[in-house]
Amino acid sequence: MAIDSRTALPQTIDDRQLERMVIEPARPLFPVVLEMAEALAPLIVVLAFLPTLYAVAGSTLSEQGALQGLASLRALSPVAADESFAGTEYDRLEALRFQPPLMTWLTALCLKVFGIGRPLGLSAAAYLCTAAMLLAAYALARRLGGERLGLVTVLLLAFNPLVLEGAQQPIPQSVAGLFALLSFTGIIAHWQKSSSIASYQLLLGGISLGLCLLAGGPVALAVVLIVTAHVVIWKLEARWRKTRGIIWDRSQFSRRVAFRSAVILAATAFALAGWQVLLYSSRFGTQFWSSWFALAVGGPREPAAHPGFALAMGLHRLVLPVFSLALVGLGAVVREVWRGEEDPARRHRLILFPWIAVAAIAWFSCGGLNAADAPAARAWATLLAIPLVIAAAQGLVEIAERRAGFVAALVACLAALADAAYFAGQPADHPAGCALLPAARLGGVFDNPYAIVAIALASGLVVYRIGRLNASRRRAALAVLVVAVVLTNCWWGISAIPWSDRHDHEIDDLRSGLAKLPSVERLAFVAPVRGGQSSDVQQPPARLVYSLATVWPGARFTFVKSWEAAEEIVSRSEAPAGGTTSAAFVVWTPRGVARGPVPDPSLKTAGPPVLFQGL
Repeated sequence: MAIDSRTALPQTIDDRQLERMVIEPARPLFPVVLEMAEALAPLIVVLAFLPTLYAVAGSTLSEQGALQGLASLRALSPVAADESFAGTEYDRLEALRFQPPLMTWLTALCLKVFGIGRPLGLSAAAYLCTAAMLLAAYALARRLGGERLGLVTVLLLAFNPLVLEGAQQPIPQSVAGLFALLSFTGIIAHWQKSSSIASYQLLLGGISLGLCLLAGGPVALAVVLIVTAHVVIWKLEARWRKTRGIIWDRSQFSRRVAFRSAVILAATAFALAGWQVLLYSSRFGTQFWSSWFALAVGGPREPAAHPGFALAMGLHRLVLPVFSLALVGLGAVVREVWRGEEDPARRHRLILFPWIAVAAIAWFSCGGLNAADAPAARAWATLLAIPLVIAAAQGLVEIAERRAGFVAALVACLAALADAAYFAGQPADHPAGCALLPAARLGGVFDNPYAIVAIALASGLVVYRIGRLNASRRRAALAVLVVAVVLTNCWWGISAIPWSDRHDHEIDDLRSGLAKLPSVERLAFVAPVRGGQSSDVQQPPARLVYSLATVWPGARFTFVKSWEAAEEIVSRSEAPAGGTTSAAFVVWTPRGVARGPVPDPSLKTAGPPVLFQGL
């Protein structure tokens, strides 16, 4: 019998609990690291800034990043925002008109500070937001599991390819994830530290949620839904504990008060940032809502042949190679709740389950499986990858602290290593492949999945036989496997991010030649074609448009399909007093389409023809 200090009533301890108390706990794998977790706090800053800086140093300009750069240039234009977007006839840029504006504003500010046309100006906002997101992930994981969980979370998340790619491009991915994490951290800190309905932690969480509304749009609604679902699970869990005779209050106040706190969180966010949604909704109606919920450019996606399997494989690829560790971590959370062993100081880990469910549904619904490069898919994928990485960090902590069984830990570590080997052996165009660097792509036996499975099984059998009867050998084998998994995760993240290619050098050479020319007021992309071929003309890549727009940032650009339309636009331009209007024409001719003749032989050639992306 034992006395519960909270109820002063005797509490029965069964034989199973007595056996667990008598058995000496297994020694942790890295006791020095576990004891010095708080002293390793400076390492968090290093992990937050250095890997992302390495990714930014070799980043390439993507289509979506160039579109975001064009939107930021329009934000710097002295012309009204609606007028600056109208009339370009560049459909992909027009589709960004109603996206949440915070990333556009931040990128525009960095372009203003660091200089238009400089790579640092375009990527500075994304880099800083990604590094801050990693720090926010540490703060949240620390609330859910202490210093150790926070340290391991940042160690795994800092080398996730999706996170590193978010530092390369100025898309809403990182800034939406940053403020979503701060919102979760604020309300969980409020639940853990305050006994009232409101507190300054809740206020900071509400402000973060409002900024998330300006940064990610529907992502903020997902945060509110996740918090509400967690409160519901919290209440159901309390009822289940009462039926089992376990009297344990999960917080200093009831679930009803917790729900009211969630309402205050949402109300604070709407009071801060709801004006933007209401303003555009009143002016544009359904046109705004359809674009706002889409969060991105992109058309309808092909449905997956096997949605369940496709979703499982998509989740798998988001957190490669530590997906197996995420399963161990989620299993540990369920085990703690089932046995009533959860540390009262580390509550609310169950929020990972509604978080994963809501983010997975949103990611799958927006076509994330088939449109991985769309900003909407990347924003939802980031929101989904973060709880999976936190769960993987929890699984790694379980193995390091020897709370997971030897067989389970062995299987999880070998599965992680086999995952990395298999996906690294596949070509980039394979459905299961990733765009690894050529030097990092494995070949030979790793091209065969059966060979990888055979090697993993043989290795597991050898390690199991070695450590079955000897505790010190078992501990050494697990330590080696854990270190191998962490190093493999770092290698995977560094190898899988995209790097600059020859098209970036082609654009740099083109910009260098055009920068010597005088400034122009109009920039027109002309695709002159003959006959009925105009419908087959594709618009120029955003990378090319952005690069030329940064040469003459004050010029207004447009896309036309004939020389007549281009001349009409120039003739309508207002010339300065006592001067003339200068214009630059970029003749864009896709392959297989006949180019029309230049109507005016007096036009001066600004540069030689350039072949870009095969066009």
